Amino acid sequence: MTEASREQTTHERTLTLRGGFYLMLLGLVFVLLTLLNPVYVQTDALLFLLGSYFLVMAQSSF
Repeated sequence: MTEASREQTTHERTLTLRGGFYLMLLGLVFVLLTLLNPVYVQTDALLFLLGSYFLVMAQSSF
């Protein structure tokens, strides 16, 4: 494995982690909206948050 490909892999991993982080932030926003306005379906927001968390865990385990 050359240095360039190793660097690219690290960069891709950073991008996926950053994407997962933004997904989690979006999930937190959904949860806050749910708390402020109960009209939103709370389980959807929690499932979204959990899903994005597991996505980050799966990406970081590679």
